[in-house]
Amino acid sequence: MVKYALLLLSLTSTIKVIYSAFIEDCIPINKLLGEPSDYDCCSHKGINCINSFITEIKLENEYLKCPIPSEIGSLKNLEKLVLSHNYLYDNIPSELGNLSNLKILNLNCNDLIGTIPSELGNLKNLEEIDLSINQLRSSIPREIGNLPNLKKLILYSNDIINMIPSELGKLEKLNMLVINNNALSGSIPPELGNLKNLYYLSLNNNMLYDAIPPELSNLENLEYMYFGNNTLNGSIPPSFGNLSKLKILNLQNNTLSGPIPPELGRLSNLKELDISENGFSGSIPDEIFELQTCKIYRKNFNTKPISIKDIPQNKDVSDNKNKNNKSIITTVTMSGMSIVALSALFLVIKKNKKNNIKKKNNSTNNVNNIYNINDCFPSSTDSSNDIKRISNHSNTVYNAHLAPVDDTINNNRNHSKSVNSINNRNNNSQNNETRNNNIFNYNISINEEDLLPSYKEVLKCFQYFVSSNN
Repeated sequence: MVKYALLLLSLTSTIKVIYSAFIEDCIPINKLLGEPSDYDCCSHKGINCINSFITEIKLENEYLKCPIPSEIGSLKNLEKLVLSHNYLYDNIPSELGNLSNLKILNLNCNDLIGTIPSELGNLKNLEEIDLSINQLRSSIPREIGNLPNLKKLILYSNDIINMIPSELGKLEKLNMLVINNNALSGSIPPELGNLKNLYYLSLNNNMLYDAIPPELSNLENLEYMYFGNNTLNGSIPPSFGNLSKLKILNLQNNTLSGPIPPELGRLSNLKELDISENGFSGSIPDEIFELQTCKIYRKNFNTKPISIKDIPQNKDVSDNKNKNNKSIITTVTMSGMSIVALSALFLVIKKNKKNNIKKKNNSTNNVNNIYNINDCFPSSTDSSNDIKRISNHSNTVYNAHLAPVDDTINNNRNHSKSVNSINNRNNNSQNNETRNNNIFNYNISINEEDLLPSYKEVLKCFQYFVSSNN
C-alpha cells in the first residue's frame, strides 16, 4: 500500500513539473497571441509541441502587433521561429541568442528596427536567417561568420550599413546571400570566393565600389549574380568565364569599363546578361553571339531584352547617335513639310472660294451654282474641325510621342524597396521628357495614316471645287 502511495506521489510530482514547464513555455507565445497566460498554446495552429515542449512557432500572417517577447529566448527546445508578414515592431531581442537548438529564424516583412543582435552568432545549429523587409539600421555582425551550418542569409530591403564583413567567407555551407536594397558600402570582400556552395548572390542596389574581385570566379555552383546599381569600377574579370552554371549576370548601372571579355562566351547556361549603363568600350565579342538563348541588356539600346542572335555582329556597345540624329532630322523635316503643305493648300482653297462666291454673286443669282467648300467633307465632319484635328495631331506628335533614346533600360529594373527607388528615377526621367526641347535627344514618330485621310479629302475637295467653277 505504501509502495503505491509513493508511486502515485512521484507521478503527481512529474505531472506538476511537466505542467509547470508547459505553462512557462506558453507564456511568451500567449503574449504574442494576446491570449491569457494559462491558454494552451500547443492547441493553437502553427505551434508544435513535443512532450509539452514547444519545438516550432510558425505564426505567419497572424496580424500580430507587438514587440517580440524576450521570454522566447527561454524556449530551449525551439527549432523553428517563423513570425513573418506581421506587424511586429521594436528591436530584435538579444535573448534569441540563447536558442541553442534553433535552425530557422524568419522575421521578414515586419516593422522591426534597431540592430541585428550579435548574439545570433551563438546559434551553431542555425541554418537560415531571414530578416528582410524591415527597418533595421545595422551593420552585419561579424559573429554571423561563426555559424558553421548557415545556408541562407537573407537581409534585403533594410537599411544595413557599413561594409560586408569578410567573415562571411567562412560560411562554407552558405548557398544564398541576399543583401540587396540596403546602404552597404566599401568593396566586395574577395573572401566571398570561398563560398563553394553559393548559388545565389545578390548585392544590387547598395553603395559598393572598387573592382569586382576575380576570386568570385571560384564560385563553381553560382547561378545568379546581381551586382547592379552600385558604383563598381574596373573591368569584368575574364575568369568569370569559369562560372559554368551561371544563368544571370547583372552588372547594370555601375561604372565598369574596358572591353567585354570574350571568355563570357563559355557560359553555355547564361540566360541573361545586363551590361547596361556602364562605360564599356569596343564591340561585343563573337563568342557571346554564339549564346543563342541568352538575352542582353545594353546601354542606350532597347527597354525590352532581345536575343543576342538578333544583334548585328561586331556592333559597338556605344550606340551610334549620329544615325539616330539623321533619322530624327528626316522625320521632323518630312512631318513639317507635310503640315506646311496642307496649311497652304487649305488657304488657297479658302481664298478661291471667296473670290468665286463674289464673282457668282456679281454675275448671276443662281445660288445652285455656288459650291461650298464644306460640302466636300463628310456631313458629320466640319472642315474647320478636320483641319484642327490635323493641327492637333501634329502637336501631339511633338508632345506625346517623344521617346527618350538614352534612358530606356531603366524600365526593366525590378527589385522590393530597390524597385521603388528605380521607379522614382524612371518617373523623374519621364517628367523631364516634356521639358527637353533638344530634338536630337528624342525619337519622334508620326502616324501617317492619321494625316493621310484628311489630306486626301482636302485634295479631292480642291479638285472638285476647281472643276466645278471652270
